[in-house]
Amino acid sequence: GTYTLRLDDTTTAFDFGGVAFSLKEVEFTGLDSFSLLNALNMVGPQVVSNSFTMKELGVKLTMGVTFLDDTISQSRRTQVNDDTVTVTIGLKDIDVNLDLVVALDNDKLG
Repeated sequence: GTYTLRLDDTTTAFDFGGVAFSLKEVEFTGLDSFSLLNALNMVGPQVVSNSFTMKELGVKLTMGVTFLDDTISQSRRTQVNDDTVTVTIGLKDIDVNLDLVVALDNDKLG
């Protein structure tokens, strides 16, 4: 299975040395490769255990790259060139065990 999350690319993730990066899209593949899922198992008074196993997981990040004109003040910068960069990461035979300590404030629970 695949899940694609499209983002508003007007948000700049960071601006570095005249180059601005913005995250446009995140795509997850291999979501149908779960072979084991144990979630929310209480193993102690405040400890919740979670584990899962996947055959594969892929993540593809699509980012906008804007080259800015640094010769003028930052408040008056203009776009010089706009481009797209794609980064792909693939993982195989994933086995995750995660224990979480949970603390709740009784006063806020009522």
